[in-house]
Amino acid sequence: MLCVVCVSALCRAQTTRPAPPAFASAIWSQPIANFPALKEMGVNVLLGHEPESGKVSKRQWEDAAAAAGFFFVSVPGEDLAAEAKQPYRLAWLQDDEPDLNRWRASEPADSPNNRNLIPSGSYKGWTKPELLAERYARCKAAAPAMPLLVNFNGRAITPEAYTHGNGHKPYIAAADILCHDWYPYSWGYAHTGTRFIALSIDRLARWSGGKPQWAYYEGGWQKKTEGRQLTPDELELQIETAVGCGASGVVCFAHRFDIGWPGGWLAGVTADHRARIRLLSDRFIQSQWPPARDPTLTELVKARGPRGTRVSGRSGRSGGGGRGRRGGGGG
Repeated sequence: MLCVVCVSALCRAQTTRPAPPAFASAIWSQPIANFPALKEMGVNVLLGHEPESGKVSKRQWEDAAAAAGFFFVSVPGEDLAAEAKQPYRLAWLQDDEPDLNRWRASEPADSPNNRNLIPSGSYKGWTKPELLAERYARCKAAAPAMPLLVNFNGRAITPEAYTHGNGHKPYIAAADILCHDWYPYSWGYAHTGTRFIALSIDRLARWSGGKPQWAYYEGGWQKKTEGRQLTPDELELQIETAVGCGASGVVCFAHRFDIGWPGGWLAGVTADHRARIRLLSDRFIQSQWPPARDPTLTELVKARGPRGTRVSGRSGRSGGGGRGRRGGGGG
């Protein structure tokens, strides 16, 4: 009887789900060998299984992540019921950037590269939304409480006239956590600062009715196209902008495209950048979450007394533009 009790207690201990982090300091697609360095950076969530050119299976990577104390988000596998019980699984991952035009004009519409893409119209080349809807339904049937995360191409969200979000709404319906990537410094938009990060969060919040959001930030110069290396202060500004606009998680993109894989996995992030990421991760992970919300402009106007009366309240955070914080991305 004693042995039975001991084994039972051990099984319970192994399947106990730890409390998920209130704030996600995540990073995209990292190999197992980098896990110690990620701990030093303050990362607590790994986003996207890194197969290392087929050398590491999804389950091997997930087990290594859990053993190292990382929560993780990865694509759904075959046994959804079993995956839903993984103690360190935070969510399932939808197709990355379904709003990116991947159409190959040199290939027929039914080619392996084109058959899952929208073949014509305003959203030609985007992933067919019914594929994400089917995956969402399948995952929810197996584990209704397990969220799904989808990441969008930020530049598809922010065109000036694209205020309706009609192309994104089917994808939004197939996810519980929304994310986007907008890299002003690596993409040659340093003159815009973090304006488009804020705009992406605002639009996704309005289109989704306020679903929770994460946001990517560039951990260093990606050297894929034009652009430049960003300073640690500019790195901080990206994170502060996202958090100030309501994001409950941030995701570091750390790759250097000119080096490629595997050497470029963390090459874009200098020692100074890593130290700043650790500082910010510690600040937001250890602070009470969600943070106290700053008053919105409308609330300040309504609260303003007779002319000349000051209204008490905290100023907006760095990069937040004085906007109020809103849980789940605002709305």
